[in-house]
Amino acid sequence: MQPNPPINRIEYLVKNFPPEVVLSTLIVLSDTVGIYDIRGLIPSTRPAWFDSRHDEAAWIVDSVIQRLRDFKHLKTRHDSDVLWAWIARELNRYDPESEEFDEIVEKLFRRGSAISEWQKATRTDISRMTWKEVLEDIERFDVTATLLHPGTVVAELSDGWTAVEVPVEGLVAEGHAMQNCLTGDDYIDSVKDNSVRIFSLRDEHGRPHVDIEYLVSSNRFADVLGKQNAEPAPKYKKYVKEFTDVIKPAPSYELTELEKNIVRESAIELAIQRFNEYDLNGRLTIEDKVPPEPLLDEDTDSAIRRLWGEESSYLPDIIPHIEEVLEDSYGYMWSKLMDDKVASLDDIANIIVEKSLDVDGNKLDSPWAWTEAKEMTANAVDLEYVYNRVLEIWW
Repeated sequence: MQPNPPINRIEYLVKNFPPEVVLSTLIVLSDTVGIYDIRGLIPSTRPAWFDSRHDEAAWIVDSVIQRLRDFKHLKTRHDSDVLWAWIARELNRYDPESEEFDEIVEKLFRRGSAISEWQKATRTDISRMTWKEVLEDIERFDVTATLLHPGTVVAELSDGWTAVEVPVEGLVAEGHAMQNCLTGDDYIDSVKDNSVRIFSLRDEHGRPHVDIEYLVSSNRFADVLGKQNAEPAPKYKKYVKEFTDVIKPAPSYELTELEKNIVRESAIELAIQRFNEYDLNGRLTIEDKVPPEPLLDEDTDSAIRRLWGEESSYLPDIIPHIEEVLEDSYGYMWSKLMDDKVASLDDIANIIVEKSLDVDGNKLDSPWAWTEAKEMTANAVDLEYVYNRVLEIWW
């Protein structure tokens, strides 16, 4: 049988499908066949003659394929060969201009490696299946059972879980099982030269649920990832903590000044938000020079997520550094906001006293009208403070 490598499959698609479908199929299978930055192959300078998305897609496909012809590994047979025409056929059922089309491309892209591994393991004839049926089958099938490298167990965790160090020869299978970027050349090279170690947290059945990257040079964890590079599910957090308690790097990491500034900005934003909420509801007294309650764990967690991105996992070993800067900046901002508030209320009290004097500066029978004082203050707590300050000045 003559081999039919990916580049031949791609050129077949060009002849038989619209360019939007060809481009989207390339995107879906790019990571699976080792094209890890397909968007980087698209020339940054584009002609100005495009009349439609169709014209633009045709030009992009032509430009990308010219460069793909130089990829040697695309000229040898690949396990995903049978997927090219099937994905193109499925996408061709939908309008490329529709949101539904883009949503399907995203779903297939996220599961591209899993589809390839599932088809290779089961030898299923997918030519008669829809993309929905394939994704449903993948959910019911344990792709990882026979494909994962056993690695080296470095820690026994609760509930029969284990922490396994993944060797370089096991990265591709781990990456496919977790549908993440461990299949990339960068990770493979880094593990090969011992600058990075990869740990896989696996359940009692040997299935991976969390991948952890450890940077050898800086002696710290760099990423804690669930499937598809997302944050691990909350139910797996306890296993992450167990692992990091056992394999605890030395506390040598320090935040850079840039990172500290980012944390400070987040703390200031958080302090202003909470201060305004308390102030609006009349829950602040002037004695609250420090926050009336400590910075809650969920607020700290929320702030850290904003710094490192909602979809990425923060690093267990630098959280104490983040929290220290966060709480210091939070307390400083809270105190400043309270000082500003007190100064503004003192100004109101002085205005009331001034308006309660006659032209010669003598006191009138009573301070200036309280109805106007009420209009100048936000709530009863502020009004009470102003009232007491006026009396202090008045008498």
